[in-house]
Amino acid sequence: MSISERFFNYFEGKCNPYPLATFRIFFYLGILIHFLPTFVHFEENYGVNAVRSIEWEKIIFEMSLQTPQYVLKIFAAITLIFILLGALGQWPRISALGTALGTYFFASINALNVQTLFLGSMWAILIEMAVSGGGNEVLSLPKFLHRPLPAQGSLFGRRLILFQIILIFFFAGIEKLYQGWPVVNHMHNLMRYPSGSVLRDWAVGNSFLSLSIVGYAMNISTIIMQLGSPLFIYYKKTRLLYFFAFQLFFLGIVSLMSVPVLAYCIYAPGGLLFLDDYIFEKMCSGLSPTTAQKISP
Repeated sequence: MSISERFFNYFEGKCNPYPLATFRIFFYLGILIHFLPTFVHFEENYGVNAVRSIEWEKIIFEMSLQTPQYVLKIFAAITLIFILLGALGQWPRISALGTALGTYFFASINALNVQTLFLGSMWAILIEMAVSGGGNEVLSLPKFLHRPLPAQGSLFGRRLILFQIILIFFFAGIEKLYQGWPVVNHMHNLMRYPSGSVLRDWAVGNSFLSLSIVGYAMNISTIIMQLGSPLFIYYKKTRLLYFFAFQLFFLGIVSLMSVPVLAYCIYAPGGLLFLDDYIFEKMCSGLSPTTAQKISP
């Protein structure tokens, strides 16, 4: 079998539907947490006199200036409905596309309180969900309403999203090589930032985190996590260990730095997508034998 055939075979087949369904819920929850405050405080974020930061499509921004406020509020309500439908697994393709268009629209009007590098990852995954569908075979409104759904999930959607997540994660490591992370102690410099910057308040001035050796250890471990991700996921013997390291890595990021919850809701549950089904089911059996029986396809 050629390399190209092996590559495309990786996206074919059936799988346990629970990992992708769990990711779907956390993913849309992260989007909701990220955008809802700006919709609640609509005038301060999207009103005529709002302080703005134009980061995305200027044509949409200019068009919004000519659009009545009540129309924009209707668009915001529709966007929220699409996000909730996505979390509930209702009409997965339509809800993903609607969420992508709606959030892009409002990020273009004013990105001051929503702008983050993780918006690109979010929109890429939403487009992939719009293409692949799925993820609603379980833990969804259609399942609750006993509508006919496949007993197993499709590997196509699950691994398409996984490929996107790991691609970004890996090339973030490549970027760190260009920035000289192996020889320049960037994390040590970061740990000495003042209060009110990117660090959480508890980490500012922390004597342990301010140590040069601790900063360099975080430097190297970050590069290993990112550049090694394809290999750690490819080999079965390292997959489970890397999953736990993956969780600790992003838990550490959101604990130390003021990154949006959206980042955690994309990447941490994304680790479920590279776990083997039998490992996922075994982990659930450790929590409850009844749960393990329910999630087995």
